Amino acid sequence: MSYVYISDICVDLSPVCILQMVKPMERKDLFKFSRQNAEWLQENYDNLKRDYNNSWVVIENRKVIKSASSFDEILIAIKKSDSNKILVEYIQAEPVAMFF
Repeated sequence: MSYVYISDICVDLSPVCILQMVKPMERKDLFKFSRQNAEWLQENYDNLKRDYNNSWVVIENRKVIKSASSFDEILIAIKKSDSNKILVEYIQAEPVAMFF
Protein backbone atom coordinates (compact mmCIF):
# COMPACT_ATOMS: atom_id res chain seq x y z
CA MET A 1 0.00 0.00 0.00
CA SER A 2 1.16 3.52 -0.71
CA TYR A 3 -0.26 6.55 0.98
CA VAL A 4 -0.70 9.96 -0.59
CA TYR A 5 -1.25 12.78 1.86
CA ILE A 6 -2.66 15.94 0.34
CA SER A 7 -1.97 19.42 1.66
CA ASP A 8 -3.49 22.69 0.48
CA ILE A 9 0.00 23.97 -0.22
CA CYS A 10 1.93 20.92 -1.34
CA VAL A 11 1.13 17.76 -3.25
CA ASP A 12 4.14 15.63 -2.53
CA LEU A 13 4.72 12.07 -1.42
CA SER A 14 7.27 13.27 1.12
CA PRO A 15 5.95 13.35 4.71
CA VAL A 16 8.65 15.93 5.48
CA CYS A 17 7.11 18.31 2.95
CA ILE A 18 3.69 17.90 4.49
CA LEU A 19 4.93 18.41 8.05
CA GLN A 20 6.82 21.54 7.08
CA MET A 21 3.95 23.07 5.14
CA VAL A 22 0.95 22.25 7.35
CA LYS A 23 0.53 24.90 10.00
CA PRO A 24 -3.16 25.10 11.00
CA MET A 25 -3.15 21.75 12.76
CA GLU A 26 -0.69 20.49 15.34
CA ARG A 27 1.64 17.78 14.09
CA LYS A 28 0.45 15.33 16.76
CA ASP A 29 -3.15 15.80 15.57
CA LEU A 30 -2.08 15.33 11.96
CA PHE A 31 -0.36 12.07 12.89
CA LYS A 32 -3.43 10.98 14.87
CA PHE A 33 -5.78 11.39 11.89
CA SER A 34 -3.27 9.83 9.51
CA ARG A 35 -2.68 6.85 11.79
CA GLN A 36 -6.39 6.25 12.38
CA ASN A 37 -7.20 6.36 8.67
CA ALA A 38 -4.19 4.19 7.76
CA GLU A 39 -5.09 1.59 10.39
CA TRP A 40 -8.70 1.52 9.17
CA LEU A 41 -7.47 1.13 5.58
CA GLN A 42 -5.24 -1.78 6.52
CA GLU A 43 -7.98 -3.50 8.56
CA ASN A 44 -10.55 -3.12 5.76
CA TYR A 45 -8.36 -3.53 2.68
CA ASP A 46 -9.88 -6.88 1.63
CA ASN A 47 -13.39 -5.40 1.62
CA LEU A 48 -12.14 -2.27 -0.14
CA LYS A 49 -10.53 -4.40 -2.87
CA ARG A 50 -13.90 -6.02 -3.50
CA ASP A 51 -15.88 -2.76 -3.48
CA TYR A 52 -13.39 -0.29 -5.01
CA ASN A 53 -11.00 -2.35 -7.17
CA ASN A 54 -8.95 -0.19 -9.57
CA SER A 55 -10.29 3.03 -8.04
CA TRP A 56 -9.02 5.92 -5.99
CA VAL A 57 -10.65 6.38 -2.60
CA VAL A 58 -10.67 9.24 -0.13
CA ILE A 59 -10.76 8.11 3.49
CA GLU A 60 -11.82 10.48 6.25
CA ASN A 61 -12.74 9.54 9.82
CA ARG A 62 -12.19 5.87 9.04
CA LYS A 63 -14.64 5.65 6.14
CA VAL A 64 -14.63 6.11 2.37
CA ILE A 65 -16.14 9.48 1.54
CA LYS A 66 -15.40 9.47 -2.20
CA SER A 67 -14.22 7.07 -4.88
CA ALA A 68 -13.31 7.67 -8.50
CA SER A 69 -11.55 5.97 -11.36
CA SER A 70 -9.21 8.90 -12.02
CA PHE A 71 -6.95 10.91 -9.75
CA ASP A 72 -8.22 14.13 -11.36
CA GLU A 73 -11.72 13.37 -10.09
CA ILE A 74 -10.32 12.79 -6.62
CA LEU A 75 -8.44 16.10 -6.67
CA ILE A 76 -11.69 17.92 -7.37
CA ALA A 77 -13.47 16.05 -4.58
CA ILE A 78 -10.82 16.66 -1.90
CA LYS A 79 -11.00 20.41 -2.31
CA LYS A 80 -14.22 20.16 -0.29
CA SER A 81 -12.53 18.23 2.54
CA ASP A 82 -10.13 19.21 5.27
CA SER A 83 -6.94 18.06 3.58
CA ASN A 84 -5.27 17.49 6.94
CA LYS A 85 -7.75 14.75 7.86
CA ILE A 86 -7.90 12.61 4.74
CA LEU A 87 -5.97 9.78 3.19
CA VAL A 88 -6.01 9.10 -0.55
CA GLU A 89 -5.33 5.57 -1.73
CA TYR A 90 -5.46 3.64 -4.99
CA ILE A 91 -7.15 0.29 -4.36
CA GLN A 92 -5.96 -2.62 -6.44
CA ALA A 93 -6.91 -6.27 -5.94
CA GLU A 94 -3.97 -7.66 -7.90
CA PRO A 95 -0.62 -7.70 -6.08
CA VAL A 96 1.90 -5.15 -7.28
CA ALA A 97 5.51 -6.16 -7.87
CA MET A 98 7.97 -3.45 -6.91
CA PHE A 99 11.59 -3.51 -8.03
CA PHE A 100 14.23 -1.28 -6.50
